[in-house]
Amino acid sequence: MAPKGFTEHAWRRISGRRIPTEGIEATIVYGRRYWNQGREVYRLDRRSIQSAQKQGVCLKKYEGIHVVLGTSGEVVTAYRNRTCKRLPR
Repeated sequence: MAPKGFTEHAWRRISGRRIPTEGIEATIVYGRRYWNQGREVYRLDRRSIQSAQKQGVCLKKYEGIHVVLGTSGEVVTAYRNRTCKRLPR
């Protein structure tokens, strides 16, 4: 699943945080999904990376990326959080 687009805020955050668009797409495809404040969020954690490796895809360099999608499916923001602490389950 590819994102339907990026908001202006997302472009500023992605470029400022140096998160590649390939990492965002990989997070949406292989990451685990959860909901936070009514938004759909994907995160690429160790379990997701291990599951992708079984399929022959190496995503280690994208570990910790979180992608927040809006109600229309566009990327609202993206950030890195490798510890994944204080996240809803």
